[in-house]
Formats: sequence, structure tokens, C-alpha cells
Amino acid sequence: MIIEIDDAGTGCPLGGAVIGALKERIFKYTVIPVSVFKDGTPRELLSRNIIEAINYLLNAIHFDPEEDEIRICRGSFFKPAFRFFDDKGWNWTPVKINSKLQDLIEASFDFHLVELGVPRFLVKRLIHYRDYVVELLKWVALKPEEREELVKTSFNVWKNEWRYTKLEFAKKLLNRRRYCIECGLDIEKGRELVEVKFITPRRVLRGYLHIDCWKKLER
Repeated sequence: MIIEIDDAGTGCPLGGAVIGALKERIFKYTVIPVSVFKDGTPRELLSRNIIEAINYLLNAIHFDPEEDEIRICRGSFFKPAFRFFDDKGWNWTPVKINSKLQDLIEASFDFHLVELGVPRFLVKRLIHYRDYVVELLKWVALKPEEREELVKTSFNVWKNEWRYTKLEFAKKLLNRRRYCIECGLDIEKGRELVEVKFITPRRVLRGYLHIDCWKKLER
């Protein structure tokens, strides 16, 4: 039988990384915690966590090395697994995953973000890769003293840019529908809102807040 293995969240600066495996209709996933992606953490720790995660998943889906073929995402994240499979002599191939596993693993990562405390409605706004970087880092920047613990601080986008973010707030009345970067819910057209300027060393970006969400942040 074919076993597929893929990852999600490895390029997202928030949260850990999800690794999932699919065998027929059996899907299992596990999370490598964000603590493994902190600045100064040895690379060997990540490699060990990847191998442990894959071992757990293969056991969970009843891997049979005599009968099953592993097809694993060919990305560099899984290089430790490639060496591990070779050492074991297992039948495996690096591929681009385009099956339903991709949807399952991405949904699992979204669930992981919600478990960490990212508002569910904000997670629903994340469609493209850029959203998983910029919109989530905006959310962190609103309260970095509490939310930095959720960040992969080894990532350059945090170390060299977003950790230095400064904020400017201004009340405005806009005639366009927006959503709140704090809670993820709509801000109705014509309502007063707070515009936030996120000023990093490289750029200036904007986000919007409900008045009530802004007041809560100010407490």
C-alpha cells in the first residue's frame, strides 16, 4: 500500500510544524512544538523531532516495511527522514504531494493555530502563504509581550524585521468593509474603527481593529 507523508506550517513564523501521514483512509498527524524552532536551538533537535514524529505516525497507521511504499514530500525539511529511510532500507520516494493529504494536513495546522490561541475567525482569513506570514505577525505585534512565545524566533522575518515593529493607532471612519486583525470578525462599513500602522525596519503595513478590541489591547 501507499503511505503519503507531508508537512504544514514549516514556513509559517507562528506555531510549530505539523507532520501528517495518510494510508488509504487512515490519517494521523502530530505536531513538532514551536519550542524546537526557537533562536539558538540546535539543528540536531529538529532532526530528532522529525524522525520521532515519523516513527510515531508510521506506527499509528500500521506501516508494513515489506508491503508498503512511502511517498514523502520532497522538501528539504524532510532530509533527516530521507537518510533515516535509507538506513532502514525501506521503499520510499520523494514526491510533490497533490492528494487529499494536502488538504488534511493544512486543516490540521489551522487547528493547531487555534489551539495555541489564534482567534478562529482570524485563521479563517488566511488563504495564501503571505497571509500566514504577514497577518499572523500583525496579530503577534499587537501584544508581543504575550504572543512572542508562539513565534519561531529562529526565522529571519522575525529576527531581522518583525521583532522591531512599532505601532501607530488612529481612529477613522472608512467606507469599505474591513476585518479586525485582533479577533478576525468583520468591521461593518461605515463604522468607526482603529487603523493600525505596523512600522517595521523594511516597510509600513496597515491593519484594522474594532474599537472594543483596541480598548482591550490598551488595558
